[in-house]
This record gives sequence, structure tokens and C-alpha cells, in this order.
Amino acid sequence: MFQSVRRVLFVSVLLTAACGGTKYMAPPADPSLLAQPEAPADVRAAIVLALADRKFKTEGEQENRIVAHYSRKDAGIRVVVDYDGSRYTVHLLASHGYKTKNEGGQVVVEKRVASAIKALNAAIDRELALPAKERAEAEKKQREYDLQMQALQTSQAQAEAQVANAQQQPPPDQGQGGDDSAQEPTGGPVWDATFQVSVPVPQIQVRASAYSGSCCINGTKYSCPNQATFQACSQMNPSGCSPAGSCH
Repeated sequence: MFQSVRRVLFVSVLLTAACGGTKYMAPPADPSLLAQPEAPADVRAAIVLALADRKFKTEGEQENRIVAHYSRKDAGIRVVVDYDGSRYTVHLLASHGYKTKNEGGQVVVEKRVASAIKALNAAIDRELALPAKERAEAEKKQREYDLQMQALQTSQAQAEAQVANAQQQPPPDQGQGGDDSAQEPTGGPVWDATFQVSVPVPQIQVRASAYSGSCCINGTKYSCPNQATFQACSQMNPSGCSPAGSCH
């Protein structure tokens, strides 16, 4: 009798596994309304802190918009967060390592992605709910974040200068036993699926050269007359610089 019960249980497990499978869904994009109006700067601070809490890396910012991604070894997502003083919305831009399929002309992704986006929304809500007494600490973290962004821009400029210098060097003499092995690229994750959003998402590119006094924003090169205007240009404000053609 016990053997019969075990057989029935084993068959039930097999049937359950067979009837299961990956669940898919359209990327969530519902706006989250704030309980009360806030200054856009305070909403931005809450979003930045929540992104850091959920291990997202910020790629860039424009007015009332932050683009960031989360990636581990086998999977990741890329999002854009739009916000103002009364609401914020998290849009899924791309994913890698998650199953996707096309349903009625729309790309849908497995349900695990929804959990990640919901967790980010919950983290933003927690930051927005901080009492005024704790807001000072949040602002301190925000300043630290801004310093990290400036350091990132500086390191990007230095990396570009190093690449430019390396390209000007003659190729190594293969006859002298030089190492011709290529190094692995250090760029970000390669996205294998992209998703439509209800608002246009511009390409955010900020490149700066500390040696030439010029910077590039979204493919346009700007020539800056001094260090102050160059620094402003590297922070997405090219008003003190002159357009100088396209970036190469």
C-alpha cells in the first residue's frame, strides 16, 4: 500500500512539473503616485538611494530622468526612472539572461523581472517615506553619490586618453616574442532583449577629454575655453562651450 502511495505522489510531482513552466508578462510601467507633493530634487535623492540599495549602477542622467542597470553573472535588467514632484515611473529598457517571447507584436519577459522592478519600487517608496529628521542623512549620501559620478566622469576621460595614446603607439614587433593576446573588453553587459516604453529614451553619452579641453554630449563635440566651462560641459551643461562638429 505504501508503495502505491509513493507511486501516486511521484506521478503527481511529474505532472505538476510538466504543467508548470516559465510565466511571462509585459514589462510593468504603471506610474507610482506620491502621497504628497515633493520637490523634484527630493524625489531624485530617494530614487538614487533606492537604486544603490538594490545594487543598480547609474549610467547617466537628464532632467527628471535616471538610466541605470543591475547585472550579475548570468542575468540583468536595464531601466529608466522618470520622475517629477508628484510621481515616478520605472520603465524596463532591456534584459539579458531572462527568457523572452513575442506576444501580439510585444516582447514579454519572464515573471522574475517583475519581482526585481517591484523591489525597486518598494525601495523608492521607503526612501520617500523617510521622516524629515532622516532626510539630512539621505542628502549626505546624495552628496557622496554626486562625488562618485564626478569621479566616474574623470576616470572615463582618463581611459579615453589612454586609448588615444595607445592607438598612436607603433604595433609590437611580433618577431621579438611580443604578446599578441587580446584583452577582454571592459564594457557593460550585452543586452539580448529590448523593450518599448511609452516615452522616448535618448542616448545618454557624456565623454570628456581633460587634455584637449573638449567634451562630447550625445555625439556633438564642444570646445571649451577654460577648465570651468570644461567641468560644466562634463556635467551635461555645454552653455559655456562652442559646438565643434561631431565626435569621432
